[in-house]
Amino acid sequence: MRSCGNCMKGAPYDGPWRAGEQCVLCWYCARKAVYCDDVPPPPPAEPGLLAKAAHYVVSAAVHVATGMKEVEPDERERRHAICVTNRCGVYSAGDDRCLACGCALHDSFLGNKTRWASEKCPKGFW
Repeated sequence: MRSCGNCMKGAPYDGPWRAGEQCVLCWYCARKAVYCDDVPPPPPAEPGLLAKAAHYVVSAAVHVATGMKEVEPDERERRHAICVTNRCGVYSAGDDRCLACGCALHDSFLGNKTRWASEKCPKGFW
């Protein structure tokens, strides 16, 4: 028995598809269906609360240590536009968040990754 690559359920791949035991997409892919090479990988998991908190504390400390400088509005818009294109594959449009580090890309009470001059894209896009 192998783990299902899309839904992470362990299920047998021989025989007919069994609802509730495995997802139909993984069953087709395991049986070498033609379109399976075009199936995008599942989205990355967002970092856990502890990892996000640690990243925020470090980012906030660097932001304060560098004089709390902010980028110009046009640079902020440029950064956000790059994130929205999702070239890196880790942008969550639902809550406007980077899934690589868990930072908010919109104004929130904790700040905005695209606004702080000390912040960089974890994937190197800006």
